[in-house]
Amino acid sequence: MKQNNIKPQELRATDLRIGNYIKDTDTNRVGQVVWFSKKKIGVKLEHSTIWQTVDEYSPIPLSEEVLLKCGAVLHGIEYIIKASALPVKIRFHSGIAYCEMGNVYLGDRIKYLHELQNLIYILCGKEIEVSWT
Repeated sequence: MKQNNIKPQELRATDLRIGNYIKDTDTNRVGQVVWFSKKKIGVKLEHSTIWQTVDEYSPIPLSEEVLLKCGAVLHGIEYIIKASALPVKIRFHSGIAYCEMGNVYLGDRIKYLHELQNLIYILCGKEIEVSWT
């Protein structure tokens, strides 16, 4: 599968919500944000929960593989996530994800999984179900 080759940016705590998926930078293990404080973020991994500063985590680049883990279905050249009556459509061109919902173009600013999670939550009021197994 084609991977998004964008170099991960610095993750900011203000960009995260409870339920977002991010990676532990040291081990590359993926976990879900479960807790915040002024200095640390709690992330539930498969068998444990870790408490670290935000700079010890990294965002998960949006890729075709990640979209499939989010329940997206490939339809032609687009991945479709049915989060509401209007599906979110995502297509890749030169490693960049382009998003639209209904006939509204949402642009190419969604580069990471947590950004997609936040966008769908804001627009649809729903969480994306993500399966890492």
